[in-house]
Amino acid sequence: MEATDNVLMIFLKYPEAGKVKTRLASSIGEKLAAFYYKGFVETVIKNTRSFNYTRQIIFTPRQKGKEISEWLGTNEKYFAQEGLCLGARQANAFKEAFKAGARKVVVIGTDNPLIDNDMINQAMQFLENNDLVIGPSVDGGYYLLGMKEFNEKIFEKIDWSTDKVFEQVLRNASDIGMSVGVLKESFDVDTLDDLTLLKEKYGYVI
Repeated sequence: MEATDNVLMIFLKYPEAGKVKTRLASSIGEKLAAFYYKGFVETVIKNTRSFNYTRQIIFTPRQKGKEISEWLGTNEKYFAQEGLCLGARQANAFKEAFKAGARKVVVIGTDNPLIDNDMINQAMQFLENNDLVIGPSVDGGYYLLGMKEFNEKIFEKIDWSTDKVFEQVLRNASDIGMSVGVLKESFDVDTLDDLTLLKEKYGYVI
């Protein structure tokens, strides 16, 4: 990874039917769920273009790298996800970015198509006065995590994919003395109810 002051890392999956949005797929079918997820990715990519940070695509599975670069374009910087769980994959990505000389690093996923430049810029601004920034999701997880110095203890003893993740990250930050800035609450689109809310309240269309 090449050095830059501010880095945005976008975690995403190749939108293969049956491999993404499985909870949503149980309500609307695998093909339609994959179609929506593909749209979420493209929306996040479109809405997070900025000269204020360098963007990196952190993807999985590794063997779909060629297809992903053909889909999203060769101008992006691509890196395969490394690690067995989400925490390990994010920790490894943070570590590599800071090793390359980054000053601030923010990670987002692609389950929340409402993420845009304003959120990213606010997160970077929060890191001026805080060690860590986090965007809580209504399901108890987070849609954004940022740091200005890597500390692997943030990712320890976390019950990933549960409603305890956000509070456990805050606990870890408190235990190691990291100051935290908290962004506004938002939500990932994991269920049919989430998708309905996205359409009806926020007017989302693909």
